[in-house]
Amino acid sequence: GAVVEFKNNIAGNMNAYHYESEDAYAIIVYSPSNGAMHGHAKFSKNTGYSLEYCGEAGHVWKEMDMKNMKRKKHDGVENKQRAVDKSNYGEFKESLDNTTMVTYSVKFYYTDGYGAKTADIPGQVELYVAETNQGYANSLVPLKVEAICIERASLPADTNFTDSNVVLD
Repeated sequence: GAVVEFKNNIAGNMNAYHYESEDAYAIIVYSPSNGAMHGHAKFSKNTGYSLEYCGEAGHVWKEMDMKNMKRKKHDGVENKQRAVDKSNYGEFKESLDNTTMVTYSVKFYYTDGYGAKTADIPGQVELYVAETNQGYANSLVPLKVEAICIERASLPADTNFTDSNVVLD
């Protein structure tokens, strides 16, 4: 096994932990209200694990098949890169300030299917926020994301999720 060392709490969250070594890294969040933990760990040998809370049954580490993970197409664009229509944003001026911390808020939506398979949606969202914030910190990007709300999306079962225009209408 790999030995990792505690590096930091993530973005001021005393329940979000970042561990790292030359061989591995892990991010784990803890929800004191229900005792749930969520996390991800990746090892240099191209193996990864997901820590999931299973309600009263406890927790499970699931091995991820890193070699066979496929890059998905999003709106027909490979590698998760999207074309941005900048006409909606008006004039954009590049900022020379790369030190002022900026916090932005995100409203998270989940489907009935996700809700049925996820024992602790707020804890899972907290993991997504922690991983994003640690990524910003690792890249020296002065951004911080926070979850402002988590809401079930009222979408028909036959919703076409490959076209974001259909989902957002």
